[in-house]
Amino acid sequence: PAMEARAAAVRRRAYLVDGGDNMQQRDVPDAVVAVEVSARPAGRWALSWTPAFSRGPVTVYGAARPTDIARDSPLARDAREAVAVTLPAPRAYFVLEREDGPPVTVAQRDVPLAGSVNFRDLGGYATVDGRRVRWGALFRSGHMANLGTQGLADFAALDIRTVCDFRMHEERQSEALALPGDPLLEVLGIPPGIGDRFFFHRLFAGTDD
Repeated sequence: PAMEARAAAVRRRAYLVDGGDNMQQRDVPDAVVAVEVSARPAGRWALSWTPAFSRGPVTVYGAARPTDIARDSPLARDAREAVAVTLPAPRAYFVLEREDGPPVTVAQRDVPLAGSVNFRDLGGYATVDGRRVRWGALFRSGHMANLGTQGLADFAALDIRTVCDFRMHEERQSEALALPGDPLLEVLGIPPGIGDRFFFHRLFAGTDD
């Protein structure tokens, strides 16, 4: 029941190309958001999907980087709805090959950096021209002032070269941290809420995130 409820929730407005430059808009399920990936202990990964992704058998390939995924050595064959695979890596990317649609690259959406706030990989989302955002290339996060030794090491492993900081000056002063790798810093302060720089502080005050 929970999987079926999630399938109903992954509807979105999508643009489909019809015979050239003509664009038609209709409701379609996005295959990427119909798949869930989560890390398990000892290098195990759990993958599951709703019928919005596939109703048939799925073959799974994977690697520690999306560009290193070899399509000649599957981690699992003939999987249906869910599968657990072994891939010893702190972060893993998978290609899911299905009979009823094109293959899709997926990964765990949240990136568990110790001390970070809502750090997520924005890969996989569909664009209006039919392509998808590359995994492992674009991330979003709250402030990272609380990253410890392990969190900083995990951040460095992501090889992030540019950080766009949308916080206000006061936030940058009170929640500052030197990030490893000396990434280029682009600053564009945007007040959250309606000109209220403490909007998100109050919003998340009652959460554990």
